Amino acid sequence: MSPASETALPQRRATWFWKLAALCTFFPATAVLHHRIFVRPHCMTNLLSSRKIAWEWITSDPSPWLGLLAGVIAVILVARIERLRFWVAAIPLAFFPLDVWLWDVPGTSIVCPLFHDGKIGVRSWHLYLLGMVLYLPIVRLLMRVRAVTDRPKAVRLTSAESNPTP
Repeated sequence: MSPASETALPQRRATWFWKLAALCTFFPATAVLHHRIFVRPHCMTNLLSSRKIAWEWITSDPSPWLGLLAGVIAVILVARIERLRFWVAAIPLAFFPLDVWLWDVPGTSIVCPLFHDGKIGVRSWHLYLLGMVLYLPIVRLLMRVRAVTDRPKAVRLTSAESNPTP
């Protein structure tokens, strides 16, 4: 295997990671659009209790389509502008608690009946705030991880190579 092909595979994998992370912005974008703009202030599972209702939601609420558009735009941006990768990839990670809060755990409806409507003192705005607070530390963490993984690997020297005799 040539050195060029050895480095091409990890680069392709890294590119796919960033694109997938960017596409995952679909979830927070859809949840925020749904919850704050189009169908205020219901959690997603209140409307998605059956396939028929889910289909009606997809066809009547523009939030899934706009969320998908946001995800596709994010993929295009991270593919073209490498500096944006950390900033875009941090969005779905930072807002994951909000996604679980608004989307609930798919197929279970655990969060909405047990925790919403002030049952435990947590409101949706707390999770919006949590996402904003987590965002910059996650960007920084992604940058540090990338810096560590991009660092050239140290070459091990044998004892004979490290102490040459004159």
